[in-house]
Amino acid sequence: MNIAVKGVTNHAVDRAVERIGISRQAAANHLKQLMTTARYIGAGNESKNRHIFYHDKSNVSMVVGKNGYVITCHKGEMPMRFVDMQKPYDIVALPSELLSAVKRKANALLRAYTKDLRAIERQVAEIELKIAQCNVKKLRVHNPETKALIDGKIAYFRSVAGELTDKQAELQQKKDEVSAHV
Repeated sequence: MNIAVKGVTNHAVDRAVERIGISRQAAANHLKQLMTTARYIGAGNESKNRHIFYHDKSNVSMVVGKNGYVITCHKGEMPMRFVDMQKPYDIVALPSELLSAVKRKANALLRAYTKDLRAIERQVAEIELKIAQCNVKKLRVHNPETKALIDGKIAYFRSVAGELTDKQAELQQKKDEVSAHV
């Protein structure tokens, strides 16, 4: 995003002298020159329609108003983090208090998913044990009707195990999604 710079405010000149260390006479032209190759970082305060630009080589950030005037400048990183408009869900741009709260909530979700996954794994193991016991009973029995009943139980247990395995895969996917962002 390029904004045509119409001028530089007196405040921006004062800040350039103070923060960047250039002479007052050269400050306005210097900031205009930096704006020609500065890259767009994001929007500032939405109610004031300000845009943030950053010049990589000189390590200078500039705030430009909607009227096209450079309002202020900072040496180095901006004192406040701004959300990049190309990445509206950038978690790094959150204040540290919110970021730590999000991480706590994500870790709580991970613990809950892990607990649920272990419970499902235990249930699947118990069902597989029942299937194995039914297979042993089936080998001991000679009556075809009893074998058919045992086959029905085995089919039922396998369907339950399949449902649990699907639920386990779904939970694992949710856990992976959360852990990818922590």
